[in-house]
Amino acid sequence: MEAIVLFGPPGSGKGTQAARLVERYDWSHLATGDLFREALARRDPLALKAQDLMKAGQLVSDELVVQMVRKKLSQLQAVGKRGVIFDGFPRNEAQIGHLDTALHDRSIPLLGVLALEVDDELLVRRLSGRRSCPTCGRDYNLYFHPPRVADRCDDDGDVLICRPDDTEKIIRERLRVYGKQTQPVMLAYEKRELLVRVPGHDTPDRVFQQIVGIVNQWTRRRG
Repeated sequence: MEAIVLFGPPGSGKGTQAARLVERYDWSHLATGDLFREALARRDPLALKAQDLMKAGQLVSDELVVQMVRKKLSQLQAVGKRGVIFDGFPRNEAQIGHLDTALHDRSIPLLGVLALEVDDELLVRRLSGRRSCPTCGRDYNLYFHPPRVADRCDDDGDVLICRPDDTEKIIRERLRVYGKQTQPVMLAYEKRELLVRVPGHDTPDRVFQQIVGIVNQWTRRRG
Protein backbone atom coordinates (compact mmCIF):
# COMPACT_ATOMS: atom_id res chain seq x y z
CA MET A 1 0.00 0.00 0.00
CA GLU A 2 1.15 3.55 -0.76
CA ALA A 3 -0.08 7.05 0.06
CA ILE A 4 -0.20 10.57 -1.33
CA VAL A 5 -1.52 13.83 0.11
CA LEU A 6 -3.63 16.13 -2.06
CA PHE A 7 -4.09 19.86 -1.37
CA GLY A 8 -6.25 22.33 -3.24
CA PRO A 9 -8.32 25.41 -2.38
CA PRO A 10 -12.11 25.53 -2.80
CA GLY A 11 -12.94 25.53 -6.51
CA SER A 12 -9.60 24.02 -7.58
CA GLY A 13 -11.17 20.76 -8.76
CA LYS A 14 -9.50 18.73 -6.05
CA GLY A 15 -12.51 16.43 -5.61
CA THR A 16 -12.68 15.74 -9.33
CA GLN A 17 -8.98 14.91 -9.52
CA ALA A 18 -9.15 12.70 -6.42
CA ALA A 19 -12.02 10.71 -7.97
CA ARG A 20 -10.03 10.19 -11.18
CA LEU A 21 -6.97 9.04 -9.24
CA VAL A 22 -9.13 6.54 -7.35
CA GLU A 23 -10.39 5.09 -10.62
CA ARG A 24 -6.99 4.97 -12.36
CA TYR A 25 -4.88 3.55 -9.55
CA ASP A 26 -7.41 1.59 -7.47
CA TRP A 27 -6.72 3.81 -4.49
CA SER A 28 -9.07 4.96 -1.75
CA HIS A 29 -10.00 8.61 -1.22
CA LEU A 30 -9.66 9.38 2.47
CA ALA A 31 -11.32 12.75 3.07
CA THR A 32 -11.59 13.41 6.78
CA GLY A 33 -15.02 15.02 6.46
CA ASP A 34 -16.43 11.99 4.66
CA LEU A 35 -14.64 9.69 7.09
CA PHE A 36 -16.32 11.42 10.03
CA ARG A 37 -19.79 11.24 8.45
CA GLU A 38 -19.39 7.56 7.56
CA ALA A 39 -18.20 6.77 11.06
CA LEU A 40 -21.15 8.63 12.59
CA ALA A 41 -23.55 6.65 10.43
CA ARG A 42 -22.03 3.44 11.85
CA ARG A 43 -22.26 4.87 15.38
CA ASP A 44 -18.50 4.50 15.68
CA PRO A 45 -17.42 5.37 19.26
CA LEU A 46 -14.61 7.66 18.07
CA ALA A 47 -16.92 9.65 15.83
CA LEU A 48 -19.56 9.89 18.54
CA LYS A 49 -16.94 11.22 20.94
CA ALA A 50 -15.88 13.83 18.39
CA GLN A 51 -19.50 14.82 17.84
CA ASP A 52 -20.04 15.27 21.56
CA LEU A 53 -17.00 17.54 21.75
CA MET A 54 -18.24 19.69 18.87
CA LYS A 55 -21.72 19.98 20.38
CA ALA A 56 -20.10 21.18 23.60
CA GLY A 57 -18.22 23.84 21.63
CA GLN A 58 -14.85 22.15 22.06
CA LEU A 59 -12.21 21.43 19.44
CA VAL A 60 -11.68 17.85 18.32
CA SER A 61 -8.11 16.96 19.26
CA ASP A 62 -5.52 15.92 16.71
CA GLU A 63 -5.18 12.64 18.58
CA LEU A 64 -8.85 11.80 18.08
CA VAL A 65 -8.73 12.62 14.38
CA VAL A 66 -5.62 10.50 14.01
CA GLN A 67 -7.26 7.57 15.77
CA MET A 68 -10.03 7.66 13.16
CA VAL A 69 -7.47 7.87 10.35
CA ARG A 70 -5.49 4.96 11.79
CA LYS A 71 -8.63 2.85 12.04
CA LYS A 72 -9.51 3.59 8.41
CA LEU A 73 -5.99 2.77 7.23
CA SER A 74 -6.17 -0.62 8.94
CA GLN A 75 -9.49 -1.32 7.24
CA LEU A 76 -8.10 -0.35 3.82
CA GLN A 77 -5.06 -2.58 4.26
CA ALA A 78 -7.29 -5.46 5.33
CA VAL A 79 -9.25 -5.32 2.06
CA GLY A 80 -6.08 -5.01 -0.04
CA LYS A 81 -6.34 -1.43 -1.27
CA ARG A 82 -3.28 -0.44 -3.30
CA GLY A 83 -3.11 3.11 -2.02
CA VAL A 84 -4.79 6.02 -0.28
CA ILE A 85 -5.23 9.70 -1.10
CA PHE A 86 -5.32 11.93 1.98
CA ASP A 87 -7.64 14.91 1.48
CA GLY A 88 -8.12 17.41 4.30
CA PHE A 89 -5.43 15.80 6.39
CA PRO A 90 -2.95 16.81 7.69
CA ARG A 91 -4.32 20.27 8.50
CA ASN A 92 -1.47 21.48 10.71
CA GLU A 93 2.17 20.73 11.42
CA ALA A 94 1.35 18.57 14.44
CA GLN A 95 -0.82 16.34 12.26
CA ILE A 96 2.10 15.87 9.86
CA GLY A 97 3.95 14.06 12.63
CA HIS A 98 0.90 11.99 13.50
CA LEU A 99 0.50 10.97 9.86
CA ASP A 100 4.20 10.08 9.60
CA THR A 101 3.84 7.77 12.59
CA ALA A 102 0.60 6.19 11.35
CA LEU A 103 2.15 5.42 7.96
CA HIS A 104 5.41 4.18 9.45
CA ASP A 105 3.59 1.80 11.80
CA ARG A 106 1.88 0.21 8.80
CA SER A 107 4.90 0.29 6.44
CA ILE A 108 3.03 2.60 4.05
CA PRO A 109 5.34 4.92 2.07
CA LEU A 110 4.27 8.52 1.48
CA LEU A 111 5.01 8.90 -2.23
CA GLY A 112 4.54 12.65 -2.34
CA VAL A 113 2.29 15.64 -1.86
CA LEU A 114 0.35 17.33 -4.66
CA ALA A 115 -0.83 20.93 -4.35
CA LEU A 116 -3.30 22.25 -6.92
CA GLU A 117 -2.75 25.97 -7.39
CA VAL A 118 -5.26 28.33 -9.01
CA ASP A 119 -5.34 32.14 -9.00
CA ASP A 120 -7.82 33.50 -6.43
CA GLU A 121 -9.69 35.60 -9.00
CA LEU A 122 -10.35 32.53 -11.15
CA LEU A 123 -11.50 30.59 -8.10
CA VAL A 124 -13.91 33.38 -7.19
CA ARG A 125 -15.41 33.25 -10.69
CA ARG A 126 -15.64 29.47 -10.62
CA LEU A 127 -17.47 29.46 -7.28
CA SER A 128 -19.55 32.65 -7.40
CA GLY A 129 -20.77 31.79 -10.90
CA ARG A 130 -22.21 28.41 -9.88
CA ARG A 131 -25.93 27.97 -10.44
CA SER A 132 -28.18 24.90 -10.46
CA CYS A 133 -31.72 23.96 -11.42
CA PRO A 134 -33.84 23.04 -8.37
CA THR A 135 -35.98 20.72 -10.49
CA CYS A 136 -33.62 18.67 -12.68
CA GLY A 137 -30.36 19.37 -10.85
CA ARG A 138 -28.48 20.54 -13.95
CA ASP A 139 -25.44 22.67 -13.13
CA TYR A 140 -24.30 25.89 -14.81
CA ASN A 141 -21.67 28.56 -14.39
CA LEU A 142 -22.50 32.14 -15.33
CA TYR A 143 -18.95 32.74 -16.57
CA PHE A 144 -17.90 29.43 -18.12
CA HIS A 145 -21.11 27.51 -18.90
CA PRO A 146 -24.04 29.95 -18.83
CA PRO A 147 -27.66 29.03 -19.61
CA ARG A 148 -29.09 30.16 -22.95
CA VAL A 149 -31.56 32.43 -21.14
CA ALA A 150 -30.24 34.33 -18.14
CA ASP A 151 -31.07 32.65 -14.81
CA ARG A 152 -33.23 29.98 -16.46
CA CYS A 153 -32.58 26.26 -16.91
CA ASP A 154 -32.13 25.21 -20.54
CA ASP A 155 -34.13 22.01 -19.96
CA ASP A 156 -37.21 23.09 -18.01
CA GLY A 157 -37.05 26.88 -17.78
CA ASP A 158 -37.01 26.95 -13.98
CA VAL A 159 -35.24 29.80 -12.18
CA LEU A 160 -31.69 28.80 -11.29
CA ILE A 161 -30.55 28.95 -7.68
CA CYS A 162 -27.26 29.90 -6.02
CA ARG A 163 -25.86 28.25 -2.91
CA PRO A 164 -25.91 30.62 0.11
CA ASP A 165 -22.14 30.29 0.61
CA ASP A 166 -21.31 31.07 -3.03
CA THR A 167 -21.19 34.82 -2.47
CA GLU A 168 -17.94 36.62 -3.25
CA LYS A 169 -17.44 37.76 0.34
CA ILE A 170 -17.78 34.24 1.77
CA ILE A 171 -15.64 32.72 -0.98
CA ARG A 172 -12.79 35.15 -0.39
CA GLU A 173 -12.89 34.42 3.33
CA ARG A 174 -12.79 30.67 2.66
CA LEU A 175 -9.76 31.16 0.42
CA ARG A 176 -8.05 33.29 3.07
CA VAL A 177 -8.61 30.64 5.74
CA TYR A 178 -7.41 27.89 3.40
CA GLY A 179 -4.20 29.76 2.65
CA LYS A 180 -3.51 30.54 6.29
CA GLN A 181 -4.19 26.96 7.37
CA THR A 182 -2.40 25.01 4.67
CA GLN A 183 0.62 27.18 3.86
CA PRO A 184 2.70 26.01 6.87
CA VAL A 185 1.85 22.38 6.09
CA MET A 186 2.83 22.69 2.44
CA LEU A 187 6.06 24.51 3.34
CA ALA A 188 6.94 21.70 5.75
CA TYR A 189 6.49 19.12 2.99
CA GLU A 190 8.39 21.33 0.56
CA LYS A 191 11.38 21.34 2.91
CA ARG A 192 11.26 17.55 2.82
CA GLU A 193 11.22 17.70 -1.01
CA LEU A 194 7.89 15.90 -1.14
CA LEU A 195 5.72 18.73 -2.48
CA VAL A 196 4.89 19.20 -6.16
CA ARG A 197 2.81 22.23 -7.13
CA VAL A 198 0.39 21.63 -10.02
CA PRO A 199 -1.21 24.51 -11.97
CA GLY A 200 -4.95 23.93 -11.76
CA HIS A 201 -6.26 26.63 -14.09
CA ASP A 202 -6.54 24.39 -17.17
CA THR A 203 -9.29 21.93 -18.09
CA PRO A 204 -9.82 18.95 -15.73
CA ASP A 205 -8.47 16.58 -18.39
CA ARG A 206 -5.23 18.51 -18.86
CA VAL A 207 -4.73 18.96 -15.12
CA PHE A 208 -5.22 15.24 -14.68
CA GLN A 209 -2.63 14.49 -17.35
CA GLN A 210 -0.11 16.54 -15.38
CA ILE A 211 -1.01 14.73 -12.16
CA VAL A 212 -0.75 11.30 -13.77
CA GLY A 213 2.70 12.16 -15.10
CA ILE A 214 3.83 13.08 -11.60
CA VAL A 215 2.25 10.07 -9.90
CA ASN A 216 3.63 7.70 -12.52
CA GLN A 217 7.12 8.97 -11.70
CA TRP A 218 6.46 8.43 -8.02
CA THR A 219 5.18 4.91 -8.53
CA ARG A 220 7.55 4.13 -11.42
CA ARG A 221 4.55 3.24 -13.56
CA ARG A 222 4.38 3.99 -17.25
CA GLY A 223 1.36 4.80 -19.36
